[in-house]
Amino acid sequence: MHWHDVDEIAISLEKNYSDEDISELTLKDLEDLIKSLSDFDDHEIETNKEVLKEILEAWKEIKDSNFED
Repeated sequence: MHWHDVDEIAISLEKNYSDEDISELTLKDLEDLIKSLSDFDDHEIETNKEVLKEILEAWKEIKDSNFED
């Protein structure tokens, strides 16, 4: 996975960190969680706040849809 794989990253975050309270998560914490994913390949590449916010929003949508099920 790479930074541009927003939905794939969000799904992987939910699979690996479903108990995480993402309302309290800083963007730095989110970046660290993403880099800890076993399938993530862009460890040495810098990202920006916009990408992290997109990933966080996608993760929130997954959590919301799981809550509704």
